[in-house]
Amino acid sequence: MIKALEVEKIQALTPREAHITQALKAYIKLKSTPLPVLLDTKASVSAISKDLAQKLQLKVEANDGIRVSPLGGNPKVKVVGLVKEAPLSVQHIRTSGTLYVIEGTETILILGTDWFDRYQADIRRFDNKIEIIHQGEKA
Repeated sequence: MIKALEVEKIQALTPREAHITQALKAYIKLKSTPLPVLLDTKASVSAISKDLAQKLQLKVEANDGIRVSPLGGNPKVKVVGLVKEAPLSVQHIRTSGTLYVIEGTETILILGTDWFDRYQADIRRFDNKIEIIHQGEKA
């Protein structure tokens, strides 16, 4: 005899809850090219897809032995190289940082907590703004 299972009610997210769970996106410049960037507070490193690094003609150095890196919800992403001191601009402030070159993903640029910490990034969800401090300047 098979017992019928009770179906639990499924609650939809309210508009406010849906806003809170959305990915954080911004526009920055990489090599003077404006690009959408994903601000990922769960990623321990900043990353760029291999195809985007190639399109922007970034100097990709050979992988220094790092095979996988935790990135967002994916615990293992294959790292194929590094872009050291990538020229990133947020408004008038020029920053730099190492980007892990990853393959097997869509064309993407991700800023992780390594970049947030280096530039004291303050992410304000309530008004969708990010503020950084570099050499005493704010953007």
